Amino acid sequence: MHNTEPFSCTPALHHKETERLAALRRYGILDTPKEADYDEIANLASSLCKTPIAVLNFIDESRQFFKAEVGLGVSETPLETSFCGHALLESEVLIVSDTTKDDRFSNNPLVTGEPYLRFYGGVLLITPDGLPIGTICVLDYEPRELDQKQVEGLKFLAKHAMTLLNLRQKVSELDEALAFRKRVLDTVSHDLRNPLSSIILYSSTLVENPAQTADRIHPVAESIRSAAEQMQSLVGDLLDHDALSRNALTVEVDNHDCKELVQMFVHTFSPLAQEKGVNLKCQMPDEAFDIVCDPDRFQQILSNLCGNALKFSEPDSEILLSLEKSAERVTISVEDSGPGVPPEMVDQVFEPFSKGSDNNTGVGLGLAIVRELVASQNGTIHYDKDFTDGARFILTLPLAAKA
Repeated sequence: MHNTEPFSCTPALHHKETERLAALRRYGILDTPKEADYDEIANLASSLCKTPIAVLNFIDESRQFFKAEVGLGVSETPLETSFCGHALLESEVLIVSDTTKDDRFSNNPLVTGEPYLRFYGGVLLITPDGLPIGTICVLDYEPRELDQKQVEGLKFLAKHAMTLLNLRQKVSELDEALAFRKRVLDTVSHDLRNPLSSIILYSSTLVENPAQTADRIHPVAESIRSAAEQMQSLVGDLLDHDALSRNALTVEVDNHDCKELVQMFVHTFSPLAQEKGVNLKCQMPDEAFDIVCDPDRFQQILSNLCGNALKFSEPDSEILLSLEKSAERVTISVEDSGPGVPPEMVDQVFEPFSKGSDNNTGVGLGLAIVRELVASQNGTIHYDKDFTDGARFILTLPLAAKA
């Protein structure tokens, strides 16, 4: 007689469930189509153990996804009826010779009803850092055992599956790196070519007309300087981004007077804004207070945000730099009255090489660098989607602990 008690043996969560799920998702294997290499593993498992059913699966939050299967004909099943969910709690192997005699499975709908499964044998798929993300398993309609050679064979197939999976991940990472490199080369070649062309053009003007008066030489020299500064900024961004990607950029945080740092920045940046006819307005609390930051990187963050605002500001407009202090953090916002970030770019605004719909100059590294610099100082930054009069970026940094 079959057990008719209500089914209540949903697998318990793994003790590192959050890390396990994160590891699984990093592989990007869920919901991918069938692949011959994984199908061969399932077929070999079925042949090796002489079972009608074999599965190579990955166990997600609420389901098990079958990357390859023999004898089932489905791509996933709910986790609540999963045998493999229980296998995750084992060290490596789970063998259930007769499911009707095991309290974990005796009242499982797959045991008490179709397809009346009676045997389960599973070996874990384990990541290099020791997290189980799935199984290679075999099932039968009759109680049975596996001999030692069959168990060792399943272990070998599980390791082979993980080798394939890790190789797949490395290939994906390499593809991403190559695509990123291509974007770097394409963008840098474009953005370096423009100022280089300007330098060559204006230098040729000086060479071909050496007797020009000073009032004619000055604007030509100014154009050369502007193009050179553009190239210098581009190269600086590239070097900073490379250093950040390798965790090689020095960030030294300590307690510093926030208002003093901001005033130093305003003193330096205001003349640049005035050259374009833009006013930099600063609003700060009356009282002095310290923040935890790297002063040089803090200046770099403000310079990048305000420089970006200046790029998109019209003459006779204003850039507002404002500070608000709360109990534990300072909130700094930079806003302008320019066109704002195009809607299609909002979600990628902090990604490397992002550009607006007008394809404005710059390699799109500035805001990506800002995001990393802010994070390195335990801060946050976001683009204010609700601000409709231009663009507004809001960052927070921690206040220094009171003595």
